[in-house]
Amino acid sequence: MSELYKAPCKPAKSKFYGVGSKLNVDGTIADPGRVNGTLVVELKGWVSYVLTAMVFSIIAQEVFGYEVSYYYTSESGSMAQRMSSVGAGVCTPVHANIETWATAAVTESYSTYSNESYSSGSIGYSGRSGAFTTKDFVKKGLDETVFTPTYSADFWRDYAKSENLIKSIPVDNVLKNPTYYPPQETACANNTQGCWNSCSKTAACTAREAQTKTCMVVVLMYDYYDPGYMQAVFENLDIPSYFCFLGYDGMQNYAIESLAKGKPVVFYHYEPDPLHFQYEGKFERIALPRTTPEESIVDTGTFGENGDGKKTNNPVKVDFPFTSLEKYSASLLQDQPLLASLISRMTISEFQVNKLMRKYVQLTSTTPQPEDAVFSTACSWIKENYRVWNLWLDRLPMCSLITHVTHEIIGCEDLTAAAVFPRRIEFSWRSPHPDSHSLPYNCDGGLTQLPDPLITSRSCEWLKANVLIWIFWVSTTNMKPDCDATFYSYNISRCDHPGSKREVQYYWMIPDATNASLSAECIHGVALPTPVLLDCEFVPYDAGGFVVVAVLASLLAALLLIAMGFVYHYRALPIIKRSQYQFLLVLLAGGIMICGAVWLYAGEPTAILCKFRPAGIAIGFTLIFGALVVKSLRVYRVFMSGAMKRVVLSTRTMFKILGIFLFIDIVILVAWAIVDPSLATTTTEATAELGGEDVERLQCTSTSFIFTALLIFWKAVLLFAGLYLSFLIRKVSSDFQESVWIFASAIVVLFTSLILLPMAYLVDLPAETFYLFFAFLLLVSTATVMALMIVPKILRLHALASDSASSGGSTGAGDTNSGENSTRPDNGNSNSNGGGGDKKEMKSVVPSAPRLPGAAFKKKVAAAATVKVTPVKQFTDK
Repeated sequence: MSELYKAPCKPAKSKFYGVGSKLNVDGTIADPGRVNGTLVVELKGWVSYVLTAMVFSIIAQEVFGYEVSYYYTSESGSMAQRMSSVGAGVCTPVHANIETWATAAVTESYSTYSNESYSSGSIGYSGRSGAFTTKDFVKKGLDETVFTPTYSADFWRDYAKSENLIKSIPVDNVLKNPTYYPPQETACANNTQGCWNSCSKTAACTAREAQTKTCMVVVLMYDYYDPGYMQAVFENLDIPSYFCFLGYDGMQNYAIESLAKGKPVVFYHYEPDPLHFQYEGKFERIALPRTTPEESIVDTGTFGENGDGKKTNNPVKVDFPFTSLEKYSASLLQDQPLLASLISRMTISEFQVNKLMRKYVQLTSTTPQPEDAVFSTACSWIKENYRVWNLWLDRLPMCSLITHVTHEIIGCEDLTAAAVFPRRIEFSWRSPHPDSHSLPYNCDGGLTQLPDPLITSRSCEWLKANVLIWIFWVSTTNMKPDCDATFYSYNISRCDHPGSKREVQYYWMIPDATNASLSAECIHGVALPTPVLLDCEFVPYDAGGFVVVAVLASLLAALLLIAMGFVYHYRALPIIKRSQYQFLLVLLAGGIMICGAVWLYAGEPTAILCKFRPAGIAIGFTLIFGALVVKSLRVYRVFMSGAMKRVVLSTRTMFKILGIFLFIDIVILVAWAIVDPSLATTTTEATAELGGEDVERLQCTSTSFIFTALLIFWKAVLLFAGLYLSFLIRKVSSDFQESVWIFASAIVVLFTSLILLPMAYLVDLPAETFYLFFAFLLLVSTATVMALMIVPKILRLHALASDSASSGGSTGAGDTNSGENSTRPDNGNSNSNGGGGDKKEMKSVVPSAPRLPGAAFKKKVAAAATVKVTPVKQFTDK
């Protein structure tokens, strides 16, 4: 709508006055107003047109309730196109034209758009253009005392033959009058209708000027008013004349001034027009040859096509015909019965239009003039002539809900804000009676009163898209729709129900005031469903499953802490020392972190939990298997080197390697948190328990799987690296390597992963069920790995201690001293793994052994002496 009535399709001098338009003091348009939803009436510049159009507009608005806009234009050729859906009808559409001068040429051009516009019949009075002069000029020409011979200024023949008449109205009267020539506006452009400098002339005038004689002059308004007709008639009657176009105001003022000064004048004008009532009896029509339809229809609408002052090809040479003044309507008005009836029945007789003209002249002649003389004239005529225009009205139709009642949906005014609930639909008459808005003004009978307001839970979008449905509800007395699922809703509780469940409670969106189990807006149909339990998307901290898991994780963590204390306490014993106790402590710390991660996977997701859940498992895994890889790598480098040279691998160096492993984890986790952070996001999922309705679920989500895949890949690298190194060192003394246990640990982790990954990404399980599987698998696999790495050492220590105790009873004290001398762990003679002190070199190829007294010790020493080991190497604690 914002593109209507704008350039370039709107002619330059046209104007649009919409509903609520505002004008500046100088008459220019300040605000064009509103066009949408209004009846657009076309206006022209002559008074009879605007008066009858105003009469029509007042009745359409005051009687039938249509808001009226106006489109003013002087262009008539495209009138029917403006009522169509193409061309000018796209940007300057109009619905009605009350006075169209329907000449044969105009009617033929309008027929092009007859499928979208039609003639609504005659307005009643006729229109006729013509050549006019003053009655004084006619009277003076017949006075024998003034002119001999006399002439008749009201008859065409003397304009061609009478020298006295021609000399009475010379062209210099205009050309040498600076008040009117050159004209204030270009009313006839050069090379248009034979014009040059706003004037054209006949061939008879050209011949007369060749004899150095002067020509008469006729003043006209615009070249598009009856184009070429008067000029061609004068040409074909051999009247030597100039035609000067001064514009509407210029021509009229020139004629009035000539009348006042008693000067002869010939001018073009038409009837009806206020000029002939303002100066009633002062002007006389010049009789041209009698017109007939057959002779007037030959008019081609051209003049001067062969050049200024040359013979025209337009053959017309009779007076202007009487023109039927037609009403034209856009075809879409036929969808408005009252409006279509009004425009087709509207008929104003010549007597009535003369009354309008006289009233208009009377009002414009008073001082001060009314603010809007046109409206005041039309309004006065309507008040005084009810018996005339009452016949134009069709009988009022019966009132109906759809046609005569409008509605307003309270609660849907601002769709950008939260809609008000419930919605309230209020009804009012489209055209209420001025004295009582509870009564209609443009219908009678049928619907006797407005419906009661409709209270509804339907959405704003549904109400606007389904007007006919809910109109049926209110149009039938006590009619309510059958209840269905659209009339109730539900609330979903938090995860505070036993078994990690959320309870779904159903309720009517608008319950009955006295019984909440019934709906106030529907009847019969379905009843409220019974409550439904849904699985939570996370395991709350008060869930029984979490309590069990938390207790088990805490017990395992406590056992691992005890194991750490045990390892640290017995770190000096060769079995613990050669297992590189520092990395055993790291391994146990990783197990404790896995226990903590199990805790993190419970509870309502938050931004912190979502980031720390994968971090806990990732770092715990790296601490466990990173420690195993580093331990195996150290043994491999010390014992499996082919060269007989000293190899120094300090504990600090190995921790640096472990730090690199952890750094890779941190890089992946930090990149994940920056690029695609895992956030607590509310998503909607279709739920079968609710018939496919969407339910909001709070879950940790990220848009891509890439970082999870990177972590899984990195863990697989660590896992298989540990397997590979354990294979390489499988022949090294069991005091220094644990390839069997590392292999077994890897198999446990691999088996756990093969179960957990499909469960996490392929199987849809309830949150608590998945959490229990997840937690138990993690805890069991962690406990198994820890047991495989710690329990064998405890058993070996226990076995050695048992052997030592049984040997001590049979060998006596002397053998005990011998055993102490040969097996003292800190005597400086052997060091397979530094205990935190200074560098100590391995001096013997025979590994140290726990203190075993007597014969038992000798047997073990002999057994150890037969073991083939790698040449002497060295690794330190630094």
